Amino acid sequence: MKATTRLFILLALLAAAVFFLYGEPLAGLVSATLHREDSSHGIFVPFLSGYFVWLKRDRLRKAQLRCSFLPGGVLAAAAFILLYSAHGSKEIMLPILSFLLLTAGLTLTLFGWQLCKEVIFPIFFLVTMVPLPATVYSRLAEWMRSLTTAGCVGFTQLLHLPIYRDGFTLYLPNISLLVAPSCSGVRYLLSFFVFSLAYAFVLKKSAIARILVVLASVPIAIIAGVLRLSSIALAAYYIGPFMAGHKPHIIVSWLVFGVVLFSAITVDQLASRIGRQSTV
Repeated sequence: MKATTRLFILLALLAAAVFFLYGEPLAGLVSATLHREDSSHGIFVPFLSGYFVWLKRDRLRKAQLRCSFLPGGVLAAAAFILLYSAHGSKEIMLPILSFLLLTAGLTLTLFGWQLCKEVIFPIFFLVTMVPLPATVYSRLAEWMRSLTTAGCVGFTQLLHLPIYRDGFTLYLPNISLLVAPSCSGVRYLLSFFVFSLAYAFVLKKSAIARILVVLASVPIAIIAGVLRLSSIALAAYYIGPFMAGHKPHIIVSWLVFGVVLFSAITVDQLASRIGRQSTV
């Protein structure tokens, strides 16, 4: 069977699955990605997955195609069991995971393991588009809220800023700032985690290096959250209370995200270069 025929069968089966089984959760995923601020990073995920596949294009051309009915069928069966277990739930995590598992199972069935192993990460990377369950998200938000608020107060006090904290309210002589759950830095945490997965997959070769990069996304997100709150507090005090408004707030948030992301990549690249030179 030719590769184009296998691909056509795969796409036809997935289209049927979407039409009969997965239409509602996939529509919910698209809606969440476009309209929920906590899922805004999901817009970039399909493009990253496509880029991962493109990087593997030479390996994919050379892969030996061989149908693997038994292991592929097991994955497909697991996908349907997962979908059935999610019946009646309002969360879309399990249905989307089921769809990705079905995609992997059909790919394995039609193309074999040699090709499937090259696309397995790009397929399951798509799960990072899915919004976290509300309870998990709220707990992460509160955890980040506590850390970033405490870090902001400590950091700005080192800079001799006259700041006082009462719970999650920060008092300055000219303004009081409430650190809401949406300002906790949890979006930084999710975004840095997703991009660390992409960075590790593309630029790191060993499993240990990839794990370290992904783990590093947590302290990096916390640092970014602290710098963001601190920047807003400093700007509100030294420039004016209007700097805590919506538009300056957004500008500061994106600026801090970009600076921290660029700095983290730069530090990692320098450390990798020094490590390579030391082994020569």
